[in-house]
Amino acid sequence: MKIVLYFDLFGSKYENIYQYKDIYQFPKKLKNILNGNLELNFYSKNEENKFFFIENNKTNISNNIFNFLMTLFLQRKKTDICILFHVRLITFCLFIIYKLGNKNNKAFLKGDVNLKYLKDIYSNKFFFKGYLYRYLIRKTDIFFVETKECYEFLKEKKLNNIEIYSNNFDNNLLSEMNIVKKEYSQKKNIILHVSRVGTYPKNTELLLEILENIELNNWEVYILGKIEENFKLKISEFFDKNPHLIENIKFLGQITDKKKVYEYYNESKIYLCTSRYEGFSIAFTEVLIFNNYIITTNVSGAKDITNNNELGYICKREEDFIKKINILLKDEEQISKLDKKREEYIKKIFSTKHIEDKLKEII
Repeated sequence: MKIVLYFDLFGSKYENIYQYKDIYQFPKKLKNILNGNLELNFYSKNEENKFFFIENNKTNISNNIFNFLMTLFLQRKKTDICILFHVRLITFCLFIIYKLGNKNNKAFLKGDVNLKYLKDIYSNKFFFKGYLYRYLIRKTDIFFVETKECYEFLKEKKLNNIEIYSNNFDNNLLSEMNIVKKEYSQKKNIILHVSRVGTYPKNTELLLEILENIELNNWEVYILGKIEENFKLKISEFFDKNPHLIENIKFLGQITDKKKVYEYYNESKIYLCTSRYEGFSIAFTEVLIFNNYIITTNVSGAKDITNNNELGYICKREEDFIKKINILLKDEEQISKLDKKREEYIKKIFSTKHIEDKLKEII
């Protein structure tokens, strides 16, 4: 069975962290359960990407959109399952080309959407594009969403091709990287935040406002991620205003070595997400695996990853963050006592075995 992924990289440079994200992990799982051959096709204007490949899979990266689309057209009848990502115009075009004279072969679309985006699609916000997006969702053989709320919303639209695929952590990576999960008593007093620092969706301003109102004492905050140039001045101003926090808060920049990132997850106790909006963040499942207590805004996946506030905490406003963090720093038992429940929840919902078994049932 031939499984082929088509994906637009938006012109960005392909970095090795992509192979840990759902654009590779999802088709990889399909390959495993169907015992098929996997081919990866990317479009990007970035010349550096043409030297990239993932593991032993056939990987094609084109910087010419015509060649990218022509590859799909010529290979469509030799492809058993075509995997697409995101509800966008380029995805609509890929779907239409793939189905030309090829209606019997399957097209799976992993939406990577949040509830707000779906509501916009089914309102008049996108005008004609909204019609195209609704057609794409309705006509693809299986449309995968990541959260229960998105699934329930689309089921109300009387769609029968909707399935939940929760982004998960590949459990095999721990043994491959020789990482041993630490017990709570072995962890350090670290609060972790991972994002593209200073971008609008990640809302780093809120993070800084929260941190200047936290009694950190012997706790440290590690902030991982590329820092936007226009945000560096705000960081300097923050430390000018709060010089007592210089030793507690560390901006570590972008770390592309995934093993090193996992080691930070393994050492930390609390994970903060202040985003305005997200798809289902892969980081959520990664930090959950390492038994971090997740405190987050109500982004897509927050209810799923915290099991409706049982294993973490969803905040509506800045004051909620401040109050909850200060409570946890004074009473760590509220974090450690949930370790067993997290392990059970991961096994039930987010383990590789559970995800692959569910895909077998669907397909």
